[in-house]
Amino acid sequence: MAGRTVRIAAVQLRMGTPAENLDKHLAFIDQAATERAQIVLFPELAVGDGPEPLDGPTVTRLRHAAGDAGIYVIPCLMEQGQDGPYVTAPLLSPTGEIAGIYRKSHAWPEWNHRLGSEYPVFDLGFARIGIMICFDKRFPEVARLLAVQGADVIMTPNSSDAKGERWEPWSEPEVFRMYHQMRALENGVYVAATNKIGPVADTECYGGSIICNPTGRIVADADVTEGMILHDCDIDLVRQVREYRLCNRRASTYGGLVG
Repeated sequence: MAGRTVRIAAVQLRMGTPAENLDKHLAFIDQAATERAQIVLFPELAVGDGPEPLDGPTVTRLRHAAGDAGIYVIPCLMEQGQDGPYVTAPLLSPTGEIAGIYRKSHAWPEWNHRLGSEYPVFDLGFARIGIMICFDKRFPEVARLLAVQGADVIMTPNSSDAKGERWEPWSEPEVFRMYHQMRALENGVYVAATNKIGPVADTECYGGSIICNPTGRIVADADVTEGMILHDCDIDLVRQVREYRLCNRRASTYGGLVG
């Protein structure tokens, strides 16, 4: 008998004006619904025109689109919080509500936004999902915290460019792949990673959006084109692999990781 599955869509975008970017989000939400996806993920900071509250016009338009399409939508924008700006990925429900939020928790010191400190896992009924944003992927603790809370799929919006790590012998796009493959492999979860493609401000994003299965294998790849990739994630497989990966953990000996 086939396992339980959830169809996820990951969108790779070429940036335009704020209005164009919003229109692309709306079009891809419709396309994802047509392709019977249950969740659609967009890249980091791919929508909005500067910091705005989550009850502002951008998220309101996207909430209505999620409700009209009847699917979960995960955009990522600069949120204007009460104490300053956050890089935030709201989880928008098929009924057009904000079902949860994740705020990026790691950043380079020179990045001028506030950081979140919570790692929620959202139970959608058909799957449990966690979110980490771009730079968070470099820290294995983030994905592990989501996995031990029962996440089946980790959604990762990115805005990754060639100015990142340049350790030989790997290129930055190869490092991007390896981070996401390792987060999937070491935790026994699916990882969906979106990225932008083309010019962004004074840099160039290289695309490479992927979906990885719980063994770390890439099962969908957007390469270097704008568009949407899809995959049916086997939730029963996740729970089998995750149990195998995590069953012999000795958490009581890991105190040295803190601090």
